[in-house]
Amino acid sequence: MTAELHHLDNRHDDIVRDAVFHRMTLDTSDACSNMLTLTFGQEGEQRINHVVIEPIHVRIKQNGGGRKLLQIEAESGVTLVTFSSGRFPVEGFESEFADLGKPTQKPELSIPS
Repeated sequence: MTAELHHLDNRHDDIVRDAVFHRMTLDTSDACSNMLTLTFGQEGEQRINHVVIEPIHVRIKQNGGGRKLLQIEAESGVTLVTFSSGRFPVEGFESEFADLGKPTQKPELSIPS
């Protein structure tokens, strides 16, 4: 993935180039500002954290060539994260929502005779 920050004064900074996406977390514990943290880097390597203060809009777009783009608009500027592949790694991908929508097993009733 590639991530860059576009400031409101038309400057932009590279955050990462060709990095592995690790996770995204939203912290709403601060009474003044929400913080969205994007973490990049592989296991065992140094991680790079990019903090977006007070995100306003998070949009998924498609740019030229069919590449996917995550656009995070915040008070301090716009963070653009470009995905180089739409595929998830096969090994170790788990979700706490994996069983969402699956029928639950009903307990058996026993009737005394």
